[in-house]
Amino acid sequence: MARSKTTIEKGRSKGRPKGATNKVTQAFRESLEEKGFNLVDKLIELYETGDFDDKDKARIIYRMMDYAYPRLKERETTIDGEVVETQQPVNITLGDLIKVARDEA
Repeated sequence: MARSKTTIEKGRSKGRPKGATNKVTQAFRESLEEKGFNLVDKLIELYETGDFDDKDKARIIYRMMDYAYPRLKERETTIDGEVVETQQPVNITLGDLIKVARDEA
């Protein structure tokens, strides 16, 4: 059976290299920059002055955390053959965040 043209041979991968930015994403960022639009400042302004209740504010923070602080993967670390304890990622729900925001915890 003949090999497919889409088969990727070792060392000859097709596509975007790891870490490269998508062209559309890059164009979007450049467009915002040209217009002087700062996304982070706008989000903070909306958070502070917007008509949101505590639940909506907690949801905004919860969603933004994924971008600011990506979830860590569990890894086993060894030093001189000894396994070193690794920190466990914090798993928190939206409900827990709301309780913390309202000082109900």
